[in-house]
Amino acid sequence: MKNEIEEIREIEKNAEQIVENAKKKAAQTVSDARRKSDEIVSSAHAAAAKNYEKTVADAKSAAEKEAKEIRAAAEKEAQAIKKRIDTGSGKAVKAVKEKILEL
Repeated sequence: MKNEIEEIREIEKNAEQIVENAKKKAAQTVSDARRKSDEIVSSAHAAAAKNYEKTVADAKSAAEKEAKEIRAAAEKEAQAIKKRIDTGSGKAVKAVKEKILEL
């Protein structure tokens, strides 16, 4: 019985670590997407400065649209990861509760 309790504690510890790792990955994904979108906007601005006013406006618009799409994709991925975390941690908690009830 003591072994089973230790196993349950290890399962809980592993589930918590998985949740923390997934949260960090989601935060890093969003951060990377924001940085990339900022780089795109910055590059577009630098290139557009050498062109005519219309080209500047077109490049800025395209870069902002792409940045918005990247941000949306990153947020969508972060939400998917969060959903997997919630689902996974819910399953882990349920498994622990079932194990406890068996005792």
